[in-house]
Amino acid sequence: MGLIGEQSRGAGTATAKARPEAYVYAVVVDGVIRYIGKGRKDRLEAHVIDAKRTAKRCGADTAHLYPRWHRRLVDALRAGCTVTTYKIKCDMTDKEAYQLEGKLIAKYHRFKTDQLWNTIDERFLDRRFLPADWHDPENPLYKLARPLSVGTASPRFQLDRRLQAAPDGEDPRRTARRGRARRPSSKAGRAMAVLASQRTSNRSRKRLALWQHI
Repeated sequence: MGLIGEQSRGAGTATAKARPEAYVYAVVVDGVIRYIGKGRKDRLEAHVIDAKRTAKRCGADTAHLYPRWHRRLVDALRAGCTVTTYKIKCDMTDKEAYQLEGKLIAKYHRFKTDQLWNTIDERFLDRRFLPADWHDPENPLYKLARPLSVGTASPRFQLDRRLQAAPDGEDPRRTARRGRARRPSSKAGRAMAVLASQRTSNRSRKRLALWQHI
């Protein structure tokens, strides 16, 4: 009987651990949403705690702080700004939380450009939903050239969508490489490939002549 009870308690613990615990949160500075992120447990407060520690021990110059979001939060705390945090949506799986985080960041980037302090890389976004212009990229490489070619997604965004749609453990890039014919490396191998190609061509010509004769 004791063994059965232990197994029941173990099953209950496993069920509790399996419950989705991820969430999407926002960091607000003086009433303006400046950061959107995905987290678990105490991640919600981690940014502010780290920024307060940095503000105490760092010198007056904060240009070396990275990422830019952290540097701006430190500057905001030193300037006496009011910083608050809240959860946008809770009880999600990691995949659901990442998807919601990406959608919200893309939405703010499109309609409230330059408001967020997140690191945004347009090479991984669908260019159909990018703003007409962007004045504040963290790195010049993160901004796509304007004007945008509307109607087509960037190659990295397309690859990212293929990776999301692929079954677990399968890389579409590797699958595509397997589907392509490999070029023989040795001279003998290339000669055999040429010979096989010629034989195929000869058979095709014979079939064509036969059909024309009929």
